[in-house]
Amino acid sequence: MPYKFWRYSQEDLPLLFDTLNNAVTMTFVLFLNLVLSHSLSASLHLQKRHFYVPKIIVCLCVLVSMWGWLFTDQLNYRAFFSNDFEVDDAASHTEEVCYSIFLCFMFVYGILNAYYCFLALKMSSALS
Repeated sequence: MPYKFWRYSQEDLPLLFDTLNNAVTMTFVLFLNLVLSHSLSASLHLQKRHFYVPKIIVCLCVLVSMWGWLFTDQLNYRAFFSNDFEVDDAASHTEEVCYSIFLCFMFVYGILNAYYCFLALKMSSALS
């Protein structure tokens, strides 16, 4: 009898950790991008908490949504082959929902990054 982790079997555990590894790696790069773009215009008097908290919150939301999307994408891929090349509607719908949530958080990330880049450009034009 296979051990159940949430509702997935033990053969899905490597898939969980593989997709987590991919999501953490990509989110770390996104976090560094936010830190670097904001550091170009940040004041020396800005507290660390005010500097890092918005970036951490946005990147944690992106991490969780990206992990969910990558995992459901792999489950949908596996279901396609286990169903003899027929689309599993439930797996496909779950993946679409997770992908839509991920896109919403990436939109918020893009707005935050654009704001930090705008501040950096405004700061560089004020210096010259």
